[in-house]
Amino acid sequence: QYRYWQGKGYLQSSNCAAAAETFARLARDFTNSVLLLEASYSEAEARFRLGELTQVVALLQRGDGNFQKAAKVRANDVLVARGFLLLADAMLALKEFKSAEQVVTGLTATNLTPEFKWRRQYALCRVQLTDQRASEALVRTPHLLALATATGQPHLLAASVALQADIFQRLNQLEAAVQAYGKNLAESAPPADLMAGASSGGA
Repeated sequence: QYRYWQGKGYLQSSNCAAAAETFARLARDFTNSVLLLEASYSEAEARFRLGELTQVVALLQRGDGNFQKAAKVRANDVLVARGFLLLADAMLALKEFKSAEQVVTGLTATNLTPEFKWRRQYALCRVQLTDQRASEALVRTPHLLALATATGQPHLLAASVALQADIFQRLNQLEAAVQAYGKNLAESAPPADLMAGASSGGA
């Protein structure tokens, strides 16, 4: 527990290199720890912030790795959903679009909270949009907006509207894009940049 909270302290102070090494040492030195899921996810989060994307993918994807083994035991834990969304974010940044989409669709929506159902849908839209499949992404946006509304969190709705407007713009549907952006302004919604990293849950 001391090692874990030491790592969290490093992470909160943005000393991501020290955090990553601390969590990695915890996993190496305490292989039966009940905190293996937390440590493996937190190491991946620290390395994501450092831009070590290939290491993030290895940490979270490897079948015999601590994250995957702990995820099988604690399948319904919110950290498992966070970890898979972080894995998808890393793959997306590496332009591994098909792999990222497979990871996100592999998350069973029935086991997710309303917020993480939204995050799953948001991640799928982002993957398809970045993969030059804007038309497919657009089809998903009505459900994205419905999921955002169901959470009761205005900033998620604002992010959904902003993403929908961006998709309209990519498709050269400028009037629809203007209307979507106007909806955010009319509702005094919070800035969409508050949603940086929204798909990984503050990954």
